[in-house]
Amino acid sequence: MDELNDIEDQVPPTFEATFAEPTFVEPEQRPVMELLYKMDYERAAHAIGEVERRKAVKYEVSLIGQDTKRWHEAGVFVLAQADRDVLQSAMDGTLPQRMLGDLRNRAQGPRDATAWKDRPDPVIYLNFIADRDGLGLSCDDMELFLDALEIGARLKNDLDGRFTKSGKTLAQGVDYFFNLRGGHGQWTTFLQTVDQESLETVVCSLVTHFRTRIIPATRQAGLKHVMLKAEVGWSMKGYMRFQDHANLAPSSPHAFRLAQLVLWHLFPERHFHLHQVVLFEILAEEHAAIGESVASQLCASYTTYGGFNAEQAGLLVQDAEHASGRDWTEIRAYAVDHEHHYFRRMEANIASMKSLYNRELADATAALNDQRAGQRVNGPPPPRPT
Repeated sequence: MDELNDIEDQVPPTFEATFAEPTFVEPEQRPVMELLYKMDYERAAHAIGEVERRKAVKYEVSLIGQDTKRWHEAGVFVLAQADRDVLQSAMDGTLPQRMLGDLRNRAQGPRDATAWKDRPDPVIYLNFIADRDGLGLSCDDMELFLDALEIGARLKNDLDGRFTKSGKTLAQGVDYFFNLRGGHGQWTTFLQTVDQESLETVVCSLVTHFRTRIIPATRQAGLKHVMLKAEVGWSMKGYMRFQDHANLAPSSPHAFRLAQLVLWHLFPERHFHLHQVVLFEILAEEHAAIGESVASQLCASYTTYGGFNAEQAGLLVQDAEHASGRDWTEIRAYAVDHEHHYFRRMEANIASMKSLYNRELADATAALNDQRAGQRVNGPPPPRPT
């Protein structure tokens, strides 16, 4: 059981995170990050909609693409409930580090499943794979990992045995940790639990994106590590869904599970595990699908970014649709009554956005008045040539 303990998330970090090592940010994320930093949720929601057109897995079925007014209102609502620093660090990949330090008490992890029991816990969640310090891999180690991931997905063979560790081949190591961590009751090979074609498709997308874009950009910028993309999801009972992912349940994305197994085999001393966090708490049925769609773009979790989420977000929210009106009333009542609920931030965040717009209006008015004053002194500007 020693090897199991090596990968448990109870392993303490080697340092208290006070500075987060930066990592690669997708170009599509940067304009949204700038707007969210200013707490401009209206324009951020619009920017996310524009990115969705280019980077959705299937834009033709995207809820963001189908109902602009409905999605925009819900998008602003979920964005405005979040802690600004949590949003920013979720987008730039530093959240696992900062959850060990300055965001320890501001980023919400999974609720206690025993205490929560069967109560609804509607959330949009993130799963980051990182080591015990919240870090990813160096560029060289990421290259090694990508090779191993391809072998684990049977896209190529380990011809020279360079991925044999502690007497186990890569395939043996993957199956060993899968059975050790998954608790399946009887020995099962990992590949018996996956759809091979979909696994290969996602791994190919991930490997290609990291090799052609992320690793070269990381080297050029002189950054010290590369983070895998967060896995994004929705659940009506978040505390249970977090456990499913931690236990490598078949409903967790195939490539996402394989990535963890490969990392445990290759780098047991790094104590890689899931850093799990609630990004949005959902207070209405219609916000579930929109919240998942927004989070997928914020965190660049789709396969179009080299991520693990291969399905268009927002299409599998039937449990939200089937929840009773009484359930949603109780959920909203809990949000109002508990001071640490994300909803309690919304009033202050919206006030910050209004202050921003008031400043912009004042600046625009002052500029217009200056222009008019100049015209009175100097006369109107000359007409434009035709």
